[in-house]
Amino acid sequence: MPKVYQRAAARRDLVEHFVYLAESASLDTAERFLANAEASFNDLTGQPKMGAPLTLIEQAFPPSVCPNDVDPGRAGSSYRCQPENTMRFLIIVRATADSEAGVMPDDDSLMAAMAAYHQQLAEAGALLDANGLKPSREGWRVQYRGGQPAAVLDGPFAETKELIAGYTLIQARSRDEALEWSRRFPSPFAEKDCEIEVRPLYELDDFAQYESTETFRKLEAARA
Repeated sequence: MPKVYQRAAARRDLVEHFVYLAESASLDTAERFLANAEASFNDLTGQPKMGAPLTLIEQAFPPSVCPNDVDPGRAGSSYRCQPENTMRFLIIVRATADSEAGVMPDDDSLMAAMAAYHQQLAEAGALLDANGLKPSREGWRVQYRGGQPAAVLDGPFAETKELIAGYTLIQARSRDEALEWSRRFPSPFAEKDCEIEVRPLYELDDFAQYESTETFRKLEAARA
């Protein structure tokens, strides 16, 4: 497809989603979406800059934002809606010696980067939840033997690399889209070596063969 047609198609899709957001959420939300989209692509031709979600131009994020005045859901920064044909992914921040020691960032730069990233997720309707976890010394484990709880072990726990320091739960229409979002995740410990892990979540349809799944469906409906 010639670039002029790519550019026209891209702008059409963006305008359609801009109108949707303006009508269902707010003009401010719509304007932020358009500004982020314009900044993420070269001439809106469908060629993403480094780290931009590939599907932003291809799908222009089909209506997936559920603002509180449309779908009340849970108050706060999380979106409760889950459009059809989406999957959930958990971005896991692996713990480090610093996180286990409770060391806080030296300045606001990391928090600012995280805030900006999660704001982009929220405006795209992709953010479901996000939190940091306190060091394992403030937690505990319950061990089971023979199907019964046998012991409660207080932290801290030694295997730092197997511990979790935080998470972000997102929804995406494909593995590739979730992968692109994870590539944009700010380094959770600034310039220090660290890693994140991404895992897809099971959905209730994956357990459709069990009668008890219906109970979970009712619980999910009651929370909506």
